[in-house]
Amino acid sequence: LVRGELPAVAPNRWRAAIGARADGSIVTLPGSGINVLITGGSGSGKSYLAGLLAERLMQLGYSIFVFDPEGDHTQVGSLRGTITLGGADPIPTPSQLGHLVHRRYGGAVVDLSLLAPDEKVAYAGAALQEIERHRVATGFPHWIFFDEAHVALGRESDAPLPPPGKGYCLVTYHPAELSKSALDGIDVVFLLPHSEEVGRELLEGASQDAGEVAHWLSVASQLHRGQALMLHTKGRLGGEVVTLGRRRSRHVRHRHKYVHGYLPPRHQFFFRDDHGVSGRYAANLEDFDRELRVAPEAVLVHHMKCGDFSRWIGEVLQDATLAAAVTAIEHDPGDPTLFRKKLVDAVERRYAAEEDGALLTVSSSSGPPSSPPVTA
Repeated sequence: LVRGELPAVAPNRWRAAIGARADGSIVTLPGSGINVLITGGSGSGKSYLAGLLAERLMQLGYSIFVFDPEGDHTQVGSLRGTITLGGADPIPTPSQLGHLVHRRYGGAVVDLSLLAPDEKVAYAGAALQEIERHRVATGFPHWIFFDEAHVALGRESDAPLPPPGKGYCLVTYHPAELSKSALDGIDVVFLLPHSEEVGRELLEGASQDAGEVAHWLSVASQLHRGQALMLHTKGRLGGEVVTLGRRRSRHVRHRHKYVHGYLPPRHQFFFRDDHGVSGRYAANLEDFDRELRVAPEAVLVHHMKCGDFSRWIGEVLQDATLAAAVTAIEHDPGDPTLFRKKLVDAVERRYAAEEDGALLTVSSSSGPPSSPPVTA
């Protein structure tokens, strides 16, 4: 046991209830001795399920650390015995995280959403080494969650992924970017709706039986929102459909990352008129708000006619409420001056409450966007 030569032990007394089968019976996961992978497309419910699992583990008395590159799990930090770090506040150093582990917090969420992508990778690697050092010495934390694991802990990361031992939950829409050792260490995979493509590669790596793989992919294709296909990948491939339970903490897509953080180039908004690009772009909502105020009327009219503003807000920011409000404005814009005012007002009304009444620090200057230069 000391040498780690025995199989991991998963006591039946300590199991986390995550949902129910079609017949109403409860589906549980071992509270220890496994690694979990949650995967699915954007908006499929990955963060919801990860938060649900974190909550249920904490209810059993397990301590967890959540590394949150996109700021989607800060509501978990509102639960009793947990703490949220980073975000708009300074990010604690890896050694400071070690002190938290030593104090045995029930849970800690480290919000990395305002760091640049390369900073997230560097921080995650250093923090993981520090956390693992304390984990080996004390056993705490019991679980480590990594959302957007392909970004912070992808193949190019120096951090071992995962280190020896169990108790990891990796969340990603792009599991192919994870290292082979990470995938080999996974015991349970959750496929969410619209995850057949990412699931195919995972299942083919877990089973040589083409018929078995085709069966589970067919099951995954019939999932509805609020459901997941739970697959056990060690030994013979087996699984079942789970209707997920309800969370204690409210799940919201955290918004300050969209306000001040930097979206990747493929998700930025590039302004143009009927003749071509204007050279202006928005890498976050702060940029977007400012550009709406100073963009030429021809640019506003072009995007209004194409429905570009509402589509970007709905598909990239995934804010259906604001997207619906902007769609209504696009359908009844009035003159360009009125259209501009309606758009700015809608953005500020929607997001001001998230920043205590002062969402955006807007300048009327027509200077460059606040995001760093993008290189091809």
